[in-house]
Amino acid sequence: MTHMHLGRRPVRKLHGLLALWVTCVTSASAQTTGPVCTAVASSNNALYLVSQSGSLVSQLLTDSLPKLSVAIAPEANKVAYIPSTDPQTFTIVDTTGRAVTTTLPTSLTSVFTAVSWDAQNVLKAQSHVGQTTDMFSFYSAPGAATVSLQEPVNIATGEVCAAPPGNNGTACIRGNTVVAGDKVVYSENLFAPGSSTVIASVSVPVGGTVASPGTPSFQLQVLSIAEGVTLKVGLPTGNWIQSRVVSGATIPLNLEDIVYGFVPTITDVIKGTVRVDVLQSAFAASPFDPAISWRDGAHIGVLERKLTGAQLLLINRNGNTSSAIVGAFNIQEPVIALNFDTPSLLVFKTLQRFGVVPVTITTSANGATLVLGAITDLPLSISATLPTGPATVPVLGWSCQ
Repeated sequence: MTHMHLGRRPVRKLHGLLALWVTCVTSASAQTTGPVCTAVASSNNALYLVSQSGSLVSQLLTDSLPKLSVAIAPEANKVAYIPSTDPQTFTIVDTTGRAVTTTLPTSLTSVFTAVSWDAQNVLKAQSHVGQTTDMFSFYSAPGAATVSLQEPVNIATGEVCAAPPGNNGTACIRGNTVVAGDKVVYSENLFAPGSSTVIASVSVPVGGTVASPGTPSFQLQVLSIAEGVTLKVGLPTGNWIQSRVVSGATIPLNLEDIVYGFVPTITDVIKGTVRVDVLQSAFAASPFDPAISWRDGAHIGVLERKLTGAQLLLINRNGNTSSAIVGAFNIQEPVIALNFDTPSLLVFKTLQRFGVVPVTITTSANGATLVLGAITDLPLSISATLPTGPATVPVLGWSCQ
């Protein structure tokens, strides 16, 4: 009997150890599992929701009509699109196949050019109103697709705009600034100290022309110092620009996606001598990529582009122009869309790819720190099992949770 009991005790301990080991493995697997992403894909203009593995999640539409723009909601339970046959409308369809169409408001005279989701229940419809400015109409779209949406809750204009969850307010990129409502919450000076480098400095007499040293070389001609400095800058391309500014002000120039600045300063009024400093900005042609998203109701995410790379800014909308935390974003090509599907998951799109990156904010006595994890590429096309059979189909958008 003693021998039997002694034989069983280690067996019971082994079962306990196995159970503990299985629990640890399960826990570790749960911790290392990446985001679950769903794609909206198109085959012969029909729309499908497809998992990352290619299995069919839902068949949304079977019509064969082309769509001008298609967008998947963050929780992957509905899709919006603009039908090519009537770009003054957009349609929302849910996973049950129910669809409802909303018509362009009578206050607008343009057509819809794109739709996207700023949050689960916030739909953004875009229209062109200028060469670099668009109009963005924001609709509250809760629940299933059963009724036509009301007039937009908010309308904003800018290079690109976004609304937070709940559609309470908007934020837009306008040139070198980020605006929330009517308040500038972040502004970038392309030629601020530390943001630019003096690459040449020459003395130019009034009426004279001097070539700046280095490459590229500019032909600098001071035409007048009356009521400011009138400076003519000849470019390597053979073109030229001319501007009159107060002494010490900066004349910006975008040349081949590099931003230069010319600072004419009067050094001798009697002799008519002007020092012209040529600056090169650390920023690219535009300090921001054409993408913006609210992480929550308090923080706006934009991608700032420098010549050395990109970084994600999270701007506190209640703060001043310097209230932002920064995290390095390891991506070279411009981002044309980004969206916080969850506060910790940022889904983005470039012309070459989709991707998702985890975002973490940590706080300490020294303040908040923004950390971006490794980027997971999401394919532009996917091998899917559709009702019509296996097919490789283009992906129009991704949602990740």
